[in-house]
Amino acid sequence: MAPGAAQPRGAGRRLEIEHLTKSYGAVRAIDGVNLSVPPGALVTLLGPSGCGKTTLMRSISGFVVPDSGRVLVDDRDLLTLPPERRSAAMLFQNYSLFPHMTVEANVGFGLRMHGVPRGEASMRIVDAFRLTRIEELAGRYPSQLSGGQQQRVALARALVTRPDLLLLDEPFGALDQSLREEVQIELRKLQQSLGTTTMVVTHDQREALTLSDLIAVMAAGRIEQMGPPTEIYDRPRTAFVARFMGVENLLTARVVAQDGGKVRLSMGRLEVTVAMPPFALDAGPVTLAVRADAVCLTPAEQSGTAGAHIAFASNRGGSALYELATNDGLSLQAAEERRGAALRPSGSNVGVALVADACTIVRP
Repeated sequence: MAPGAAQPRGAGRRLEIEHLTKSYGAVRAIDGVNLSVPPGALVTLLGPSGCGKTTLMRSISGFVVPDSGRVLVDDRDLLTLPPERRSAAMLFQNYSLFPHMTVEANVGFGLRMHGVPRGEASMRIVDAFRLTRIEELAGRYPSQLSGGQQQRVALARALVTRPDLLLLDEPFGALDQSLREEVQIELRKLQQSLGTTTMVVTHDQREALTLSDLIAVMAAGRIEQMGPPTEIYDRPRTAFVARFMGVENLLTARVVAQDGGKVRLSMGRLEVTVAMPPFALDAGPVTLAVRADAVCLTPAEQSGTAGAHIAFASNRGGSALYELATNDGLSLQAAEERRGAALRPSGSNVGVALVADACTIVRP
């Protein structure tokens, strides 16, 4: 935190969402969502368009009235309060800056609306400028700012009110890729220094992994899985989460044996022993999630590998992505670091094995 900056009033609030629902006619936009965010954490609502993440965030802020459920901040139900009394600052993708106001006037607008005395408002604005490093922009108008500068101004305007919750709806969508990644890191550092409980809506998996303490993956109005970024990436629990997080291979496997928390699986001649999943296995085949970089290639079939040939090779710069067909008809993708070497040619024969620790049984 910048020297002299006051700790925000909203730092360290716990957010609890209980059985929240919202329907639009026959469409259930939010379907009994339960979610718990520890004080000062940043949680990302991640999912495809139409999954309910923005409706959930707008229900918290007061822009949407849910049909049932509760939204609690330190045991206070926000749904009993009008939006202006919820102390939830929301930053939209288009930033919504007033074009006829200077940066300073934009940042101070919320303070004036809340009747904050002029002297205190001036100090808060200075603190917000320091935190977001926009002091030199105070006298400019939004049309004179770059996309990144507008994003900082909108963030300063949200922080200056010292909200209990900071809500960001696709906050980086208007930025180009290189600037987006830079601003993501800056926001994460700022959020950590302030300790303000924060929720971010995004459909970008990399963005969620970069920003979050917790990721809630949503589908069809429900939370499919919630956990730390490493858990969501390494141990998806459903085929939907695995696919959405970029897992290239979802393989149908037969259970050969179970012993001591391990499961031995067979996919034709390709076999692997993996950890038992956190749910009971049904009778019959199971679905195995395997990232392409967990598929190892050898120059030819040998003991412990299955024979295959390369159906297609794609250059990814520092790595190669191969589409493989095993000798008994299994299709899968493998990623391999090039380290300056040429790509393996299409049609060449290889041996295939799986890295057991990087494979996860998921619900279909």
